[in-house]
Amino acid sequence: MKAGLIAECLEPFTLVASKYALSPEFGVVEIGPKLIRACAPWGLLEADMEIGIDATIWADIAVFVSVMKSLPDQEVEFKVKSGVLAWQCGFSDGKLATREEIKLPALTKPKGLTLWPVTQNFLDGLELGGLSCGNKGMQSAGLYGVAIDNRDSLTVCSSDSATVSAYMVDADGIAAFPKMTVVDPEVIRLLVAIVDGNVHKEKSKPEEAAQLAITPDAIYCENKPFRMLCRPRAALKWDLREIINKYSAAETCAEIPQQAIAAFVKRATAMADSKTKTTVDLSAAEGALSLAFEEGVSSSVEYYIAQGLDIPETPPIPLDAARLARALSHVTEVVLDHIGDGAIVLRSDKFTYIISRREK
Repeated sequence: MKAGLIAECLEPFTLVASKYALSPEFGVVEIGPKLIRACAPWGLLEADMEIGIDATIWADIAVFVSVMKSLPDQEVEFKVKSGVLAWQCGFSDGKLATREEIKLPALTKPKGLTLWPVTQNFLDGLELGGLSCGNKGMQSAGLYGVAIDNRDSLTVCSSDSATVSAYMVDADGIAAFPKMTVVDPEVIRLLVAIVDGNVHKEKSKPEEAAQLAITPDAIYCENKPFRMLCRPRAALKWDLREIINKYSAAETCAEIPQQAIAAFVKRATAMADSKTKTTVDLSAAEGALSLAFEEGVSSSVEYYIAQGLDIPETPPIPLDAARLARALSHVTEVVLDHIGDGAIVLRSDKFTYIISRREK
């Protein structure tokens, strides 16, 4: 198998195993002649895959994938001897130390599952509905996790106390799913990674698409050669659907200039000293809703989203630029009815993104 294909096939495993994990079984990937496996505190991933290694090894997956990405896109030959993985690819060769044998838990498909073909709309719902899930520090507030709310309609939602995201996947709900399931955001990222475009479309057969099952005890997905099994989280402390319904009024609206705002976020990110996270301020003043970026004495930029509005002044709300850009690329209008309550609502027909200075 060529190096580039090996790296591509193993990329989803980098979302599971982490070298920073405290338990050894969560920090390695098991690569065997025909099966590759990894696990995390929240789930398991395995794939029926042959990459040319004739013995079972345990390795740091991030390092292994990085090595494969750095090689010329040619066939790779592997040899395992005395705890060392030797590789040769074109004119490049090298060795990689492996880990001691670590027993990983087995992935056993739960019995009696009703598998449902994954659609692109469902994946969009998971990504956009989970957009507001913050860092693990929100666990103490009972807000860490993405809620798959199947009451009446299937809506995916999340919150970090400053924002709430919601995406309605199906107006009638999905009978095979529980009324409420909360998952780690890592589960969403892994599911999107292993499906990788193989979704059910009108002209394709459902059984040819990635298949998903959600039960009160498990989230299971299979998309050849991958299988994942994850466990739900405890319920969120707050009913996010109830919060979203409080901001349903939409009498005063303005269109969103998506291209101009995308250009602003791109400029702000380029000007930021920190390349890992850029923060922009959203505020309302003098009848205008604006985005602003300022860092240091030499970098400042501002763009007005809407002007000439009869709205009260709102102090700047700091927001993650990347997350805001993602939300703005999927909304068509800003709802201004709730600015007096300290909230700005961005929305489209399926997606709602609420920004507020108040903690929910």
